[in-house]
Amino acid sequence: MDEFEQALIRVYELHYSVTDVHAKRVNVGGLEGLSLSAPGGAVCMDVYVPLSDRFDVVYWFEFMPAFCHGNGQSLDKMGQIILRSIKFVAENP
Repeated sequence: MDEFEQALIRVYELHYSVTDVHAKRVNVGGLEGLSLSAPGGAVCMDVYVPLSDRFDVVYWFEFMPAFCHGNGQSLDKMGQIILRSIKFVAENP
């Protein structure tokens, strides 16, 4: 997960031309994920959830500023509700 985090931070820095990227580990639907935020973007937070240790399938959730606190580094109450509501279901029950 550390290498995944560093790779995403580099992509953020290059794509958004920022150096102040905040990364935080999060739990989404029982899986470990990573949230990234950078000041001044149209998206206040991206959440990435890899489904395996190979990182071959990664779910990506974008949160608009309406779902974040003013600093953009944390979700507001509605954003937290949305993130907690995410569930992953096995393909073969």
